[in-house]
Amino acid sequence: MFRKKRQELTREQSLAAKPVRNKSVAVGRDDDGNVVFTIPRRKTWWANVIARVLRMPDRKKVALDEIGTVVWDMCDGKHTVRSIIERFVQKYKLNRREAEVSMFAYLKELTQRGFVGFVLDHRADGKKPRSKRR
Repeated sequence: MFRKKRQELTREQSLAAKPVRNKSVAVGRDDDGNVVFTIPRRKTWWANVIARVLRMPDRKKVALDEIGTVVWDMCDGKHTVRSIIERFVQKYKLNRREAEVSMFAYLKELTQRGFVGFVLDHRADGKKPRSKRR
């Protein structure tokens, strides 16, 4: 009924976010070691009819390439988006801005497909909050 207004993140908050894998997603590896997701087919009435007519399988596979697999492996809740970008800048000799734009777009795609989520640090500087002593 009422939607909670979605708050936009600042650039610093986005860079300090830590991507985490969705544990309910079935993940495997192919012969080359790249990540392969197994996704169940939708079970709506029209999807069932089409699947029967076209003899579609119950599941589909989505395979990541080498670079996608590196990103997936770093989505462990320990690495920030900033550290993933830094790794790509160094490893692939990319321009920082290009790497940042590409990484945000790729992580957005993984998020929209439900493969990853984010842990946000509420502090913009990315440092852990101090604990209060009693």
